[in-house]
Amino acid sequence: MIDPIPELRTLLNDGKSIRIRNYPKYLKNQLDELSVHGYFLHRKLDLAKIDTFVTPVEKFFVRNHLKYPDIDMEEWGLNLEGCFEQESILSMNDIKSFKRVTRAFCIECTGNQRGETTLIRNIKGISRYTKILSFNQLLRLFDPSQLKWWISFLKSTGIRGGDLVSNGVFTGVRLFDVLERYPLASDAKEIVFEGIDEGNETVVQKARGEVNRYARSFELEELKNYEPILCFEMNGAPLTREHGYPLRVIIPGIYGGEQVKWLGRIIAVSEKYRGYYQTEYYGYKIDGETVPVHKKRPKSAVIRVLRKKQIITVYGVAWHGSSPINRIEVSVDERKSWNPATLLCKEIDNSWIFWKYEMPQGLKGFVTISPKVFCENGDSQPLEPGKYSSAYGNNSVFSAVVKI
Repeated sequence: MIDPIPELRTLLNDGKSIRIRNYPKYLKNQLDELSVHGYFLHRKLDLAKIDTFVTPVEKFFVRNHLKYPDIDMEEWGLNLEGCFEQESILSMNDIKSFKRVTRAFCIECTGNQRGETTLIRNIKGISRYTKILSFNQLLRLFDPSQLKWWISFLKSTGIRGGDLVSNGVFTGVRLFDVLERYPLASDAKEIVFEGIDEGNETVVQKARGEVNRYARSFELEELKNYEPILCFEMNGAPLTREHGYPLRVIIPGIYGGEQVKWLGRIIAVSEKYRGYYQTEYYGYKIDGETVPVHKKRPKSAVIRVLRKKQIITVYGVAWHGSSPINRIEVSVDERKSWNPATLLCKEIDNSWIFWKYEMPQGLKGFVTISPKVFCENGDSQPLEPGKYSSAYGNNSVFSAVVKI
């Protein structure tokens, strides 16, 4: 995979860094934080320290609901079940017998940027999106076992979730190559990807002894719009345990909640899949039904503000879902006017890209830098989150505040 901007690290260190005030000073990258989502194994990417096109594995954000599974490769197999002409179990050698593909892909958590920048705004954000959550989602918010998470939440200021994004290079085999050799039955309507990780998330589930496995589904016709990969390598090396070893799904243009890790089963079904994580997570409750959020939406973030002599240059990253980025515009006057930024590279596959913007002379005091992405198909970032996207899929303009 060719690095489109090998000089990036030099560019991002060419000047004196100006601190972004609404980003946290220090970001703990620990994987032991318990949250409202059960076993919240969590690592954030420090946006202000991005300096490579490909995010190193040890810095790549991590988000999952359940504990890492213990996998014995002598017993592991990928089960093809349900509406197949013949059910099968594939070994890793079976999977690797298909033609390999390598793709650059920017993964963003479906719940990225759910909150705001202060304690008061955090609470307002919670009140806004609790109105569209299911009973089980609300139950998790008030689970007594989540006290540690609430303390962390109430103490937190600065960026709230904009840091659950990373860019990687993934190698595997095309799902539809596998389905050509192991064909679906004529009545197959949806494909379910199920991980081996299992557990429970609420006090009610624990009391009842209910066990869930993480699984997400797609209608077959929708899935044909993408190029799903059964992935076994990341950044040129085998998947690590935290990123889904030995096999995970990668679906370019789709939010991270669909990139099922520790893949154990692909289930073809003839009717709508009603699994727990499909009906309770990463979707909006509309007229009593969960509408999944699949397609990744365009977004951008400032990663560096540098002063060199009298010139102040802003650097940022941007990503999209299904349509390439056409341009990026930046506002530094509270979104009253917008000016074009310079794109530093073109995307590779479904990767993020980098951009820069030279700020006008004469700005003083606190300045809010707001980048906005425009895509070739007409998609762009809204200035504020919509009714539903305050919970999931929020791609509203995300600003950085600096003092000049």
